[in-house]
Amino acid sequence: MGVWTACFFFGQFSSPWLVHQAENLVGSMQGAFLAAGLVGIFAGITIIGFLRDGSTQNPSISPAE
Repeated sequence: MGVWTACFFFGQFSSPWLVHQAENLVGSMQGAFLAAGLVGIFAGITIIGFLRDGSTQNPSISPAE
């Protein structure tokens, strides 16, 4: 629980600074949140692609003979 709490409060601490930096890059607060959402969607699709890339077979289980 200590690690979870530390990560949670670090996120609470760093979020305003990160959003402000993103706002400076894209020009508006709405654009900053849109950019963060698009990055999250892209990361999720990429991770799903890596997980579905042939790793569904378990080599330790031999086929029934």
